[in-house]
Amino acid sequence: MKNTLFPLIFFYCLPFAFGQKTYTNPIDPELNLSDPFVLQHEGTYYLYASTDLQEGFRAWRSKDLVDWDPVGWVFQKSEASWGQGAFWAPEVIAYRGKFYMVYSSRGKTMFGNGMRICIAEADSPEGPFQELHAPLFDLGSGTIDGHIYIEDGQPYLYYEMVGAVGNHAQDKGFLWGVIM
Repeated sequence: MKNTLFPLIFFYCLPFAFGQKTYTNPIDPELNLSDPFVLQHEGTYYLYASTDLQEGFRAWRSKDLVDWDPVGWVFQKSEASWGQGAFWAPEVIAYRGKFYMVYSSRGKTMFGNGMRICIAEADSPEGPFQELHAPLFDLGSGTIDGHIYIEDGQPYLYYEMVGAVGNHAQDKGFLWGVIM
C-alpha cells in the first residue's frame, strides 16, 4: 500500500511544484457529455460525444486539447433517418479521403425497435455526416459501441452485442468483430 500511494501522491503534487494549475474539463460543465472520442486531423483535434440522445451529435474543435470551440451539429436526425433516438458513442475516422462516423442508434428492425450500429459519411470532420448504412447489419440483438480499426488499409469493426457481454466478474466478456 505504501509503495502504491507514494507515486500517486508524487504525480498529483508535481504540477503544484512548478506553479501549474490543476486540470479541469474545458467543455461546458452544464453539457452532459458521455462516450467522448477525439480525432486528430491536420493539426486540429475534434471531439465527438453522446450529447443529444434524441437528436444526434455535436462536436468541438481544438488546437491544444484545452481550449475548445463548438462546431455545432455534425449529425442530426431527420424524419427520413433510420435512427430516431438513443444516439450513442460516435467515433470518426478518416479513410480514403472521406470521414466515417460509427455510432449506435435506436430504430425499427425486423425484430421491432432496437439499438444497432450505423455508419455515416462526410467530406469534412466537421460534417455534416449523412447516413450511409443505417443500420449496418441486423443480427437480431442490439449492437452498440462500435469502433473502427484500420490495419494495412483494411477496416475492421469491433462492437458489443447487447445481452451477450459475458460475465465481467470472471473476466469472460465478449468482443465481436467484422471485416469491413
